Amino acid sequence: IELSTICRQLKLESSDGKKYATDCANTEGIFRIIQSIPSPRAEPFKRWLAKVGYERIQEIENPELATKRTRMLYKLKGYTDDWIEKRMRGIVIREELTDEWQKRGAEEKRDYEILTAEISKATFGITPSEYKKLKGLQRENLRDHMDDFELIFTMLGEKSTSEIHRQEESKGVPKLRKDAQRGGKVAGVARNQLEKELGKSVVSSKNYLSKKTLQEKKYFVKSFDTIRNKLIQVGAKKIREVTSVHYYGVHEGNDVEKFVVYPDRCEIHKLLESHGKFTMKEHAVIVNKNAGIAWLKNRGYKIANIVRMDYTEYAYSDGTIGLYILDDDLYSVILYFSSDHHEKIEKEFGLQKAEVITLPYNKYLGMLGKLHSMELS
Repeated sequence: IELSTICRQLKLESSDGKKYATDCANTEGIFRIIQSIPSPRAEPFKRWLAKVGYERIQEIENPELATKRTRMLYKLKGYTDDWIEKRMRGIVIREELTDEWQKRGAEEKRDYEILTAEISKATFGITPSEYKKLKGLQRENLRDHMDDFELIFTMLGEKSTSEIHRQEESKGVPKLRKDAQRGGKVAGVARNQLEKELGKSVVSSKNYLSKKTLQEKKYFVKSFDTIRNKLIQVGAKKIREVTSVHYYGVHEGNDVEKFVVYPDRCEIHKLLESHGKFTMKEHAVIVNKNAGIAWLKNRGYKIANIVRMDYTEYAYSDGTIGLYILDDDLYSVILYFSSDHHEKIEKEFGLQKAEVITLPYNKYLGMLGKLHSMELS
């Protein structure tokens, strides 16, 4: 590969304070360079690029996979399910709006930035770049750092703009720009009214840069009666109820590599164990069960342990509480919170004296002689 076709020389400051011409490349260029390196040390990067490329092809064939992956990424970053629902709805509304712009004569990037700024100014009184500065953001996505009200008014401004475009069959950037101002004004008026009622500004400097990684902590209980009553008492929201089958790769340690079959999808999960708590480190939606078996075999596993789980998950505080029935026999509670929050939730739900499960579920069931397995032939 000819680096001169990928790199451009820019003068960058060195440690001696002087500026020297240095080969620079953008992200795509860096990936191309990595692919061309004939060294075993580059293989992990090449495998990662191949994995990302494969996932992208899957998403093109089945766009729903992209939505599921996005939801899981937000969850792993510590966002609540309510926030995720609003963010995902906002993504759909934004895509509808940009589709309208494309059909009506706006060119991507520059025109989109101008039109978005018009909506933002009319909605919040500031442009997106000013908003990012207020929140102390640099390259981060502004909307990933908005609270509920900020997301709601962003959606209202953009949805109103889309409807005005359709109603008036708008064409050309000048007309689209006027529509954007009007659509944003609809949200701006609503925001001003709410601020009068609340006595404070909706526009916030708050960001989520310091969000903490969530960790699993598991408990064995004799029944869910007490915990269910407490969940009702505190107003925890039931967010899903589902049956899944988990196929664990069998190995010596307590880290987990498994694939999970849900009624509507299959996923691979990699979790790291530390002091009895489990942190999700990798997650991906896969095509089907056979793809999961192939993934485990490629990871070098010969046997998979099988655990059936019926579980109900509740959103509470800044995390979730899961009630799991394993193989129709054992009852387990999972607290999914930041590590410094577990003790408080544990005390609130009376789990201080419950048996803590520090092993993956497959190994815990194995100790009890209640484990099913299959050969990965």
